[in-house]
Amino acid sequence: MQSLDGACRWCNNRRIFTGVTFAARATSYMVSGTLSSCVNHPSIEATGRCKQCSKPYCDTCAVRGPTGNFCSADCKQRHEAYVQRAAKLDDMRRDTTFFAKSWITIRKLLVFAIFALIIAVVIHFLGYPVPVLSDLINQYL
Repeated sequence: MQSLDGACRWCNNRRIFTGVTFAARATSYMVSGTLSSCVNHPSIEATGRCKQCSKPYCDTCAVRGPTGNFCSADCKQRHEAYVQRAAKLDDMRRDTTFFAKSWITIRKLLVFAIFALIIAVVIHFLGYPVPVLSDLINQYL
């Protein structure tokens, strides 16, 4: 976008503008996907795309970061926050100890055994003999 004095409002660079608003350029980019000029400077050809939002940028607008190049400091900050959250979730997944995994397996087996016992008792009372269970039930009842 152009300020009143003719300078770019994002980088204060004096360039020739086409008069197209930022919203119109962003909309045309999203619809067609063929915009090859900088999102902030429509008269300058783009040299790359933002790693966060994929908008094209020129060398003047490029913000370099440890994880790549971005169209703005906001996109750089959002991408770095995303990378930190992803790393934290990955660490949480790896921190599961042997004992925690064993306890989960034991609980699953216990639930399966209880479920199988309930089904066997129901089958016995429907009149079908269940080899070990029917003898135990008949002995105590």
